[in-house]
Parts: sequence; structure tokens; C-alpha cells
Amino acid sequence: MCIVPINTLQNWVSEFNHWLPEASRSELVRPRGFKIHVINESLKNLEMRSKAILGWRREGGVLLMGYELYRQLANKKTRKKKKRKNEPEYIDIEEEDKTKSILDGQLKTFLTGDFRLLA
Repeated sequence: MCIVPINTLQNWVSEFNHWLPEASRSELVRPRGFKIHVINESLKNLEMRSKAILGWRREGGVLLMGYELYRQLANKKTRKKKKRKNEPEYIDIEEEDKTKSILDGQLKTFLTGDFRLLA
């Protein structure tokens, strides 16, 4: 996982492609044996971003994302509705579970520094 300034994200992709190309015509340069996963502003919602993270986890390789997006994903909290006076309290368990499983089961392991899963 590489967390970089957003304005250098495309430079990182270019550098990987320059120094470790996906395919090579020369016998002197060995092609890259891993995929580069990029999470940027083109992935508009949490579901798209979580699919990219799951793909990285499943396939391996390099995950590139900007500082701000990393901060947002690391601090993602479920929104709670304000309780009105005399309104019964309820919790949407399905929505709570969806958000929790995306962050707890996939990204949070990497955010907490437990890199044993990479082996």
C-alpha cells in the first residue's frame, strides 16, 4: 500500500509502468508480475472503493491512494439519525452490518498495521 499526495498519484503509476512494465519486448527487462490498483476520485462511492480494496487483497500487488482518501476511509463512521422527542429508537441493522463489514473485515486490518495477511 502506497499512500501518496493526490497530485503525485499518476506519477507513481507512470513510474511503475516505466521501471516495471506490464509487458516487455526486450529480454533484458523482466515484465512486472503484479497488478497496480489505484483508488482515486474516479471511484465515486464507498462501494466502488471497497471493491478496489478487495481486488487488491485478493490479487495482491500495489495499492495506490491519496492521503485524504485514506484519512476518510480510516475515519469512516456510521451516521446516526438524531432522535426526535417521543420518537421510538431503532437501528438499521443491515446498513450497520454493511458498513461495518466493509471496513472491519477488509480495510481495517491493513489500517491497523496487521500485515501478516499479506504473506
